Amino acid sequence: MLPDENVLAAYAIGNDLADVAPVLRERFQQFVAEKRWPSKALFVDQVHAPDPTFPDWPPDWDMGPNLGLDEVGDSARRSAAVKHLVEFLVKLHDESGREFGLFMCFRSKPWLQEELLSVGAEPADVAWLNGAIARLIK
Repeated sequence: MLPDENVLAAYAIGNDLADVAPVLRERFQQFVAEKRWPSKALFVDQVHAPDPTFPDWPPDWDMGPNLGLDEVGDSARRSAAVKHLVEFLVKLHDESGREFGLFMCFRSKPWLQEELLSVGAEPADVAWLNGAIARLIK
C-alpha cells in the first residue's frame, strides 16, 4: 500500500485475465520499474478469494499500478504524468485488447473509490480526467 492520501489506480477491467496476464504483468512492472510516474508507484496483482455465492464465476482480479498523487508536484506536472499514463494504457489496450479502469482511492477512506473513466477502445478525455483528479485531491 502506498503512503499517499490520494492514489490513482489503473486496473485491467475484468476477472478473466489469465490469457493476457503475462503481457499485462510485464508491461505494468516495467512501467513502475522505469519510474514512468513522477512519484511513488506500486504494481498490484491480486486474485481475490472466490465468491461462494457465485461458484461458476471467476474470482475478482486486481491488476495494475497504484500511483501516488501527493508528491507528484504542481498541476502542470500532474497533468503531464496523467497524459503519459493514458497514452501508455492506450498502447497496452492495443496490445492486449483489454480496457483499463481509472479510479481514485483515499488512504483515510479505504472504503471509498471514485471511478473516473475507462481507457481503451474509446478516446479518453485527458483534460476532464485531470480536472476530476484536481477536484478530488483538494
